Amino acid sequence: MQAQATRPRISAADQITYQARACQRLANILSTAAERALPAIPWTVTAVGCGLRADITPAGAADPRGTHRAWVQALGLTPQRTMPGRLTATVRMDGVQVTITTALTKENA
Repeated sequence: MQAQATRPRISAADQITYQARACQRLANILSTAAERALPAIPWTVTAVGCGLRADITPAGAADPRGTHRAWVQALGLTPQRTMPGRLTATVRMDGVQVTITTALTKENA
């Protein structure tokens, strides 16, 4: 019988530390956004690991594709291959995984 590899468990204290680091990074990102007059987008601090996620939707942005492009350029994110109707870009900043995902409709695809 083969032994299964297990991931080390992350303690609650470690997870809180990761979330605090992600919040500090988000504060820096929002300062950059204000300086560059980027459109506001909703952000989420991930519950596991050290990450930030923004989800741009047609309901929340007049021009989802343009909003996505502006944020990707401002933050130096790397576009990722994804499913049709969705744009995704990501980068690791100071140990924080930053991901922006945009849902497109037929009108803005």
